[in-house]
Amino acid sequence: MNLLDQAEADNAFILEDDVTGFGRAATLSDNATPTPHVYQAIGQVTRVGITIDPASGLPIPGHTCAVTLRLSSLGVVPAEGWSVETTDISGAVVIGKVKNVMPDLTTGRVTFMVRV
Repeated sequence: MNLLDQAEADNAFILEDDVTGFGRAATLSDNATPTPHVYQAIGQVTRVGITIDPASGLPIPGHTCAVTLRLSSLGVVPAEGWSVETTDISGAVVIGKVKNVMPDLTTGRVTFMVRV
């Protein structure tokens, strides 16, 4: 197995293990009319309630949500404005729009922020 095959296998385990890992089901829609394309995948959902101001080092309360998916499972790189629905680790439903799409075409992942 070469290094890229190993990275793909690692992505499958790290991102998509929904039994003993952090994998969460995600549904994305490209909002095309008249018939939107719907994509299903399992990935990691990160929700954070605080960030750090880089200039002052002080905590800033807020809400950020990011989703990381394996590109080979999703089959497409999502675009800004697509709809996304998933759940966080507590089971809370997260519904929003895709923003700040950051594909990594070397390791085969895409991470995007969710505007809720």
